[in-house]
Amino acid sequence: MDNKDSNKENIRDPQVFDNKKIWRLSQVTDSLQSVVKKAYSTKYWIVASIARLGYIKSTGHCYPELIEKSDGIITASMRGFVSASRFKTISYKFKKETGEELKDGIEWLFLAEISFTPTRGITLVIVDSEPAYTVGRLAVERIKTIERLKKEGLFEKNKRLPFPMPPSRIAVISVESSNGYQDFLNILKREGKDYRISTKLFPAIMTGEKNIESIVFRLGHIKEIADRFDLVIILRGGGGEAGLAGYDSYELSAAIADFPIPVITGIGHAPNQLVATMVSHLDGITPSDVAFKIVNWFKVENQKLIDRIARIAQLSMFKLQREDARLNRIVDSLPGMVHRRVSMEEIRVNTMRHLLVSAGKLRLERESAKLDQLSLIYIESIKRRFAEEDQRIDKLQRELELINPLRMMEKGWSYMIMDGEIVKSPDQVKEGDIVTTRTSAGEIKSVVVKR
Repeated sequence: MDNKDSNKENIRDPQVFDNKKIWRLSQVTDSLQSVVKKAYSTKYWIVASIARLGYIKSTGHCYPELIEKSDGIITASMRGFVSASRFKTISYKFKKETGEELKDGIEWLFLAEISFTPTRGITLVIVDSEPAYTVGRLAVERIKTIERLKKEGLFEKNKRLPFPMPPSRIAVISVESSNGYQDFLNILKREGKDYRISTKLFPAIMTGEKNIESIVFRLGHIKEIADRFDLVIILRGGGGEAGLAGYDSYELSAAIADFPIPVITGIGHAPNQLVATMVSHLDGITPSDVAFKIVNWFKVENQKLIDRIARIAQLSMFKLQREDARLNRIVDSLPGMVHRRVSMEEIRVNTMRHLLVSAGKLRLERESAKLDQLSLIYIESIKRRFAEEDQRIDKLQRELELINPLRMMEKGWSYMIMDGEIVKSPDQVKEGDIVTTRTSAGEIKSVVVKR
């Protein structure tokens, strides 16, 4: 412990033990309390981030944990204290001017006394705050978010998606019990009763510290089944301007901008247009406004359909009238057309008949001449064939004459027969058989005496 003159009055005489000076803890804290009181006797405007608000509902007191970061690393940390009465005033003023509750993560400019007590140590006793500083910081962050979205090509991406007309399958992200959501449903039911409009609610936290995380989670869920819907509507009803800062966040705005189907926002009125509404396909302002827009789209498309039907009916009537006139002209001209056609066909038939007769005569003459020519050829061929056959027959007769048995017998030849068969071998007869020998002059009967 330092024994400077300035601190002597606050440090009692130490005890001595083994030649060592010893101070009690209370002596040290009393000394520090005196030093802090003298060195920091005024109030200071301090900027810090709220790591944890530390509001105690039962007492109304608030014990914020205050930090400062550099490149994501905590470089300073202190504990604060706001009495119940002051916190009520400070929080009301902050919400009124920023539209946000005092909460974790906010960069805050506040007026504080630096206090030291033996039991609590050093504490920043906060007596006032300047919400305008926080508003400015939020505006800076908002500008950075917009620039980042534009640089990444996301800012206009959802707006460029084709819009389904009319959108009949709608995914809604909202709080089921909120007045805004109920107003939305009532308007669709009342004004859109003649149209087929289906909605499916995906409940989410729409205000407070977890609204960004909750809405982004629901968008992720819908994205997995996006083909079942025509568009997504994000509705926040009630709550005034409080709790809107989350809708300027990059995380939520990027999720909306990069969504595969159109996203419509109905978050409510705000002093400045929110980044989430800027990147959405369309900002409907309030849930009621969004509902009326949807119904109006159906009315517009319905009127277009009625106009088309009327136009088609008009064109059909005109076409029918024109065709009726054309048919009447055709009917009126049919007798003359039929007469001319019959005359033309008679001429054609007569011409064809004449041509056929002439062609038939010519063909008959050609075939007759051809037949006469073939007849002459056949006659000559038959004559030649007969002559050749006569010659062959004469030759055969001469050959037959040469081998005629009678001719041979006239020359002295004879042959023997027995029982009507010619005897060609001695083995055919035996002694006592009667045989006949034929000559050219007659027959001789003989008895075989010996063979």
